[in-house]
Amino acid sequence: MEQTFEQYVINWWTEYIEDHQDDSKRLMELFIGEEETIEDYFDEGETPYDWLMAKGEEDAEEIYEHFFGYRADHSILADDLPDTETFLTEMFKQAYTEKYDFVDELIEDMAGHAEGYDTPYGFFHDLSYGGCSSGMIGMFIYNSDCKRFYIDHIDDLEEFVEDFEEGIGEPVRNDKHLPHYVFICWLCYEELAYNIARTLYPESF
Repeated sequence: MEQTFEQYVINWWTEYIEDHQDDSKRLMELFIGEEETIEDYFDEGETPYDWLMAKGEEDAEEIYEHFFGYRADHSILADDLPDTETFLTEMFKQAYTEKYDFVDELIEDMAGHAEGYDTPYGFFHDLSYGGCSSGMIGMFIYNSDCKRFYIDHIDDLEEFVEDFEEGIGEPVRNDKHLPHYVFICWLCYEELAYNIARTLYPESF
């Protein structure tokens, strides 16, 4: 079942903390100010493990920023922590499970862009305003790259567009008179991204 951003992060967090109970004190120190001690945060009888496990969906963004945001200090984290791009790739894949042969490649590209933001919301927000035509998606800046991708995935790209048109009940028009292969590549990238964004952030997209 697809999960929102908050659900995905907290489910990962719970499993991660359970597997790293011995590191609870060090992990808790990531969340407190330099002038504070972890004892300032405890209720009576509470342990660092208890405090970390009590974090809920309202803390998902903070957890993500500390562990995967572009300012996260990975040098002080466990060696088995997934890198940000891998974490995002898996998050995006669970958010969109339809099978088209181009999906994985585009999702990996989105993850590469999103790792440069505090959270993936920033990437999807920027894409929703500028789209591929803004030049923010490097793999589809040049017509030649779009043409190559279109040829490699022509059947599934066209099927994706047909399914999208069926869903909205009308054909999609190439109003800017772009080359067909550019239009299709941009449309598929943007609509795939919006599908993922709507799953991860249902109240924003």
